[in-house]
Amino acid sequence: MIICGADFHIRKTRPKSRIDDFFSAQENKIRYIFQLAQDNNCPLIIAGDFFELARPGEFLNQWIINLIGEYSIQIFVVPGQHDIPNHNLALINDSGLGVLA
Repeated sequence: MIICGADFHIRKTRPKSRIDDFFSAQENKIRYIFQLAQDNNCPLIIAGDFFELARPGEFLNQWIINLIGEYSIQIFVVPGQHDIPNHNLALINDSGLGVLA
């Protein structure tokens, strides 16, 4: 089994159209997917746009590193347009995904 997902668009700020506690809802959804991968002992493949911004900032970088560390799962991410600084793959090391790598 493989779990596939895409377009997580992890972000710190609440989108205009959301009226709930967006960050908490986002965390709960990510935890659900991570737990599903762990419970089924299978890899998680994310097909692009893991973060909303290519450089999500120190808070989100640290938050997601800590969150991933809570689970024993393999995660593979294909960079999406939101993950690549200036849409230039040569800059991937200077991005949120670069930090995670």
